[in-house]
Amino acid sequence: MASVLDMREITDAFFFTKSANWAHEQEIRVIRQVATGSTLPGVVSFPTDLVTEIIIGARTSEENLLRAFGLRDSKYPKAQMKVALLDLHTYSMRIESAPPKLFMQIVRHHE
Repeated sequence: MASVLDMREITDAFFFTKSANWAHEQEIRVIRQVATGSTLPGVVSFPTDLVTEIIIGARTSEENLLRAFGLRDSKYPKAQMKVALLDLHTYSMRIESAPPKLFMQIVRHHE
């Protein structure tokens, strides 16, 4: 059985290790212990201007896509919408700007 220290090392490796290929993202990862008696586990308040990009996954459903644009419009109006696109020629992923109308056409085309 793993000790508490081993579990901490495993947790740190899982949540805080990032491939150098993604260093350009400059993301900040926040882990917070849920307060006793909290009804909303994992919900953390932060200034909305900290959100600079919202990246939609390559296989996001249209329903979740609409939610993401709605969230951006209502809560993070300064955030850029981007989309992850699978590149089948290089087996990699590209992140590109996602104008709402164009992205909706892409989603409908792939359904």
